Amino acid sequence: MRDRFVSIAVISVLAVLIVSMPIVAWADVSEIHIGVLANKGKSAAIKTWQPLVDYLGNKIQEHRFILVPLDFDELYPEVEAGCVDFIITNTGHYIELEANYGISRIATFRNAGPGGFYTKFGGVLFVRVDCDDIRTIRDFPGRKVLAADEKSFGGWLMQLREIKAQGINPNQFAEFRSTGNHEEVVFSILEGKSDIGAVRTDTLERMAEEGKIDLSLIRIINEQYDPEFPFRHSTGLYPEWPFAKALHTDSLIAQNVAVALLTLPEDSHAAKAAQSGGWTIPEDYNSVHELFRELQLGPYESLGEFNIIDVVKKYWQVILLSALLLVVTIVAAVWISIANRRLGTALSELNISHIELEKANSLLTESMQYARIIQESLLPNLQVLDGVVADLAVLWEPLNIIGGDYYWMEQIDGKAFIFVADCTGHGIPGAMVTMILSASLDFILHEEGLTDPGQILTEIDQAVRGRLRQDEPNSTSDDGLEAAVCIYDPCTGILSFAGAGLPLLRVKEKDAQLIRGDRACRGYRTLRPMVPFKVHELVIEPETTLYMFTDGITDQMGGTPRRLFGQKRLVDFIAGLSRQPLVEQMSAVEEHLRSYRQDENVRDDMTLIGFRFK
Repeated sequence: MRDRFVSIAVISVLAVLIVSMPIVAWADVSEIHIGVLANKGKSAAIKTWQPLVDYLGNKIQEHRFILVPLDFDELYPEVEAGCVDFIITNTGHYIELEANYGISRIATFRNAGPGGFYTKFGGVLFVRVDCDDIRTIRDFPGRKVLAADEKSFGGWLMQLREIKAQGINPNQFAEFRSTGNHEEVVFSILEGKSDIGAVRTDTLERMAEEGKIDLSLIRIINEQYDPEFPFRHSTGLYPEWPFAKALHTDSLIAQNVAVALLTLPEDSHAAKAAQSGGWTIPEDYNSVHELFRELQLGPYESLGEFNIIDVVKKYWQVILLSALLLVVTIVAAVWISIANRRLGTALSELNISHIELEKANSLLTESMQYARIIQESLLPNLQVLDGVVADLAVLWEPLNIIGGDYYWMEQIDGKAFIFVADCTGHGIPGAMVTMILSASLDFILHEEGLTDPGQILTEIDQAVRGRLRQDEPNSTSDDGLEAAVCIYDPCTGILSFAGAGLPLLRVKEKDAQLIRGDRACRGYRTLRPMVPFKVHELVIEPETTLYMFTDGITDQMGGTPRRLFGQKRLVDFIAGLSRQPLVEQMSAVEEHLRSYRQDENVRDDMTLIGFRFK
C-alpha cells in the first residue's frame, strides 16, 4: 500500500513538471514590440515592415518580435506609455521623441533607388502640370496646400523651411489640410481638390512605377538637383528614417537588434519588401536639429524664451553666487553704517566700533573665501580633456580672493575647446562679470552649438552687451573683457584660434612664436563691436606646447630699473622651460614673477594655461 502511494506521488510530481515545462519555456520568450509609423496606411505598413520583424525573430530567437503599426496621432502616446520597445519613424519624429522620451537611434534606413541605395531623402512640392499660375513658392499665398501631416518631416517640415526661407508665411495660404497619407495627397492634387501638394521624395516615382499615376501630369515647384540623388526634390537632403530604441529597452537586446539590422542582406525578402538595401550605422542628424532650431519646433519651440524656473534650474550656481555677493555687500554696508554711527556718538565708544568693524571685515573676508570656493567650482575639471591632451597645467590666481579672470575647457563632439578671458575689474565686480560670461558661454556652446572661434567671440560680445544693457540709451555700464578661444580637432591635427586682445604662444624645442589676437575687446558700451574676428588655423606638430595668458602675467612691475615684466620676457622664459613638464613650468613662472617683483605688490588677476596635445 505504501509503495503504491509513493508511486502515485512520483507520477503526480512528474506530471506537474512536464505540464509546466512549456509554460516556463514560453515565459522565457519575451515579447518585443516594434512601433512603426504608418505614413501610407496601416495595411501598407504591415506589408512593408512585417518581413523585417520576421527576420529579427529568426535571428534573435529568445524573443518574440511583434509589429505595431501606428498612425501620426498614435505614435507619441504609445512611446510615452512605454508600449513599444523599438521605433521606426520619420526623421522629424525622431528628433522630438529623442528630446521628450529619450529614444536613441541604432541604425539608419538605406532607401532603394535608381542606381543604388540612399541614406538621405528630401521633400517635394508639386502642382498639376496644367496649373500655369503657380510657378514658384512666391505664388503660394491665397492657394490651397495639402500635406500628409503637419508633423511629417519629409511630407511637410522640409517644405515649410523652404517656404519660410522665401518670406512666405503659411498664414497666407487660403487653406492648409492634412490627409494622414502621402499617396492620398497625390491623388487629391490630380483630382483638383487642392492646389499644391507636399510629399516625401520617392513617393511620386514609386506610385508611377506601380501604375497609380502619370508623372507627366505633375510639375515640381522649387526643383533642386543633386547628381548623387536620383529622386526629384524641392528641398535640401536630410538623413533617412532611423531605427531607434526606447529609453526602457535593455541595451543588450538593442545591441543584438543593431547587429541583425546591419547584417541584413541587400537581396533578402525583408530588404526588398521595404524597397531598401537594409540598414547602416546611424547617420549624423545635426542638419535635422538645425531645421527644428530654425523653425523653432519640437525641443527648440521655446528657444530664446526662458521663464524664471528655467533660469533657476540652468544657472542656479550663478544665481547663488550673485545672491551671496549681494548679501555680503549689504551685510558689510550695514555693519559699517552701524560702526560709523557709533563713532559719531562718543569718543568713548571708539574701541567698540573698532571691534564691530573687525567683525564686518572678518565676515566679508570669510564670505569672499566661500565665494572663491563657488567661483572655483564653476571652473572646469582639468581631466575634461583627457584623451586629447598629453599634458595640461593652469596657473590661476585672483588678486583679491575672487577676481575677473576666467577660463573654460571641455570636449564637444570630439573637439577640444579652451577659452580664457580677462574681465573688467578685480574682486567682486570682476567676479560678477565672470558669472555673466560663464552663463553666456554655456548658452553659446550648448544651445547655439557654435564651433568657430571668431563667431564665439562675436556672440560673447552681443551677450555681454545685452545682459549689461549697454545698448540702452540711459545705460551707465561700460564693462567688458578681453578673451581668446582655441578649438582643436584631433582628427585633422588643426587648431583654430581667435583672440580679442589676448594672444596665443606656440613653442617647439625652444622656438617660440607669439600669435597676436585682434586689437579689440568684448562688451564696453563706448567701444564699437568688431566683426568679424580673424581665425588663425595652425597645424599642430608633435612636441608642440601652446600657452594662453592674461595681461595680469605680463603687467607685473619690478626689476632694475623698475619696469613691466612684458610679453618678451615671458616668451623667452617659457621657451627656456619647454622640455619640462607643464606643472613644473607653472611653478617656475610663478617663482620667477615673485622674484622679479621684489617688494612690489601684485597688480592684477593672473591666468596662464599650458597644454600639449597628443
